[in-house]
Amino acid sequence: MANDKNTDYYAQTTKDTIPASTALTGTVTTSGIYVKGSSTLFKTQLQKGSWIYDAAQNEVRKVVSVNGDSDIDAQITHAFSADLSAVALVVVKRTDLNIRELSFYADATDAKIEAITLKAGVSVNYGKTGDSKDNFKNFIDPVIVDATGTTVYVTILK
Repeated sequence: MANDKNTDYYAQTTKDTIPASTALTGTVTTSGIYVKGSSTLFKTQLQKGSWIYDAAQNEVRKVVSVNGDSDIDAQITHAFSADLSAVALVVVKRTDLNIRELSFYADATDAKIEAITLKAGVSVNYGKTGDSKDNFKNFIDPVIVDATGTTVYVTILK
């Protein structure tokens, strides 16, 4: 049994990331790895190591630098499949990623984990990634879960 002070449990019924994403101020447009904000507060709200989430493309990209609140404001690890154009800024905050393991269980209907079907009644675990050269080695990468029309039970071990 997990130590409850280091474990979070919840039920997800929508499409979102685990850990849950957060809407920040403003919109973003990307051109390859370059991120330009409009009405954003990158200097105070966006941290290196956070992830920008685009639900439409089912993709997350890690922020590798934050330069300011105007012009080319930030950079990401690699480009989205299609550049973003004035979309709401939604991120998984770096501070929410200090997780050792995630566990998912699909209830009565299939769900999607990272666009792969998780059959009803089946569970799957994800562990942390990284190596000793990574500043964020103890942080797990966000996982996109589409629980639309079902319930996915999530266990987060910190």
